Amino acid sequence: MKLIENILTDKVKDRLKGILLRDEFDWFYNGSTARIIPGNKNAIEDSNTKDSIQFTHNLFTDGRFQSEYVEYVMKIMKALEEKEGIVCTTLHIAKCNLVPQDGSYGLDEYHPPHIDSKDVNDNTYTLVYYVNDSDGDTFVFNEKYGDEFTDLTIAHRQTPKEGSALLFKSTNYHASSSPINTKSRVVINIIFEFDEA
Repeated sequence: MKLIENILTDKVKDRLKGILLRDEFDWFYNGSTARIIPGNKNAIEDSNTKDSIQFTHNLFTDGRFQSEYVEYVMKIMKALEEKEGIVCTTLHIAKCNLVPQDGSYGLDEYHPPHIDSKDVNDNTYTLVYYVNDSDGDTFVFNEKYGDEFTDLTIAHRQTPKEGSALLFKSTNYHASSSPINTKSRVVINIIFEFDEA
């Protein structure tokens, strides 16, 4: 798990933020941040779980470009290669998420913890790029898909910092949370594979 600060140049970072936070950007309503299905361990809940609505904009899914703004995913991945030497071999999903302010949230509450990959033997990673400064932390847990556990334990908690990106294994349970003090929390989630060799 790694926080990569200032992953994009100021020019690209500011342009991307301007696009995603403008009134005309196409956001699509979702009634949940991660659907909990009984018996399915993709998304779970515990005593700190409190779900929220979220708005999304798909950039890349099902092997196809879904938005003209997918170019910014390529810019982020190119920057990841230049800064960290991580070369994306397969892009699975890239999407924008906007969670609106919710003053009813507690500081330690989070959305349903979920995983982005079930394959514990692969090299699939999640990169969360923070579009704006906000509260609404990202929680990454020690527990991974396939582990036996009764309680989740926090491995890392990250407050969104504009222009930074958090990288972690997609099999780790993780969760977003709702901003209490800021108008919205906007991120780009990228799920991809790279060759660790």
